[in-house]
Amino acid sequence: MDSATSFDAGAVLDAYFELRSFAGDAIELWSERAFKKNPPRLYRYQRLQALLRAFDLPLALRELENGTFLFGRAPHLYQFIQNELMLLHQQGVLASAPGPAAGLHYRMLYQKLFRLLHEQYQLQQFNSGWLEASSAEAQYVILVARRFINSYDHALLAAVRQTVCRLLDPSARRFSRQELITHFGFPDVDLDEVDFEWI
Repeated sequence: MDSATSFDAGAVLDAYFELRSFAGDAIELWSERAFKKNPPRLYRYQRLQALLRAFDLPLALRELENGTFLFGRAPHLYQFIQNELMLLHQQGVLASAPGPAAGLHYRMLYQKLFRLLHEQYQLQQFNSGWLEASSAEAQYVILVARRFINSYDHALLAAVRQTVCRLLDPSARRFSRQELITHFGFPDVDLDEVDFEWI
């Protein structure tokens, strides 16, 4: 994400998953104050907060996880889901036809797909942290994990990600890095440099 010049709702996912991998699962404890002595976490937190502001998403991260922001949005914004579900029903893939558009159903769908993407992100990071693997056992673990990860249906994962992004931002907005810095408080730092200096 550091080299990106424009950001869509997928950047929210990337920023959240990356920060969670750095800071752990106790997201209620995340804050600028909590991270002020840890620049890698602090700047990632500030990036996430800036992206949430840009996409008019809640700053409370549990709301981002559980999808409560979907309540109150106009149902027509999610017609694409209704259309896809109806098509799958007509093809015999889904036994049930979709009901009327309702935030509760979209919230459940969002929650499950968000969790799926988070789990997939964690698996993608499985081999991170290895600087060197000299033993046959360590090399075997890395090989098996890489093969497992490469066996994913990447097109299906991309479709899941696109659905979650459309739920996050039905307007499919994009912001330049400069817009985020100027209007939303996106930190103007190179995270690779920050990480290197912190090591």
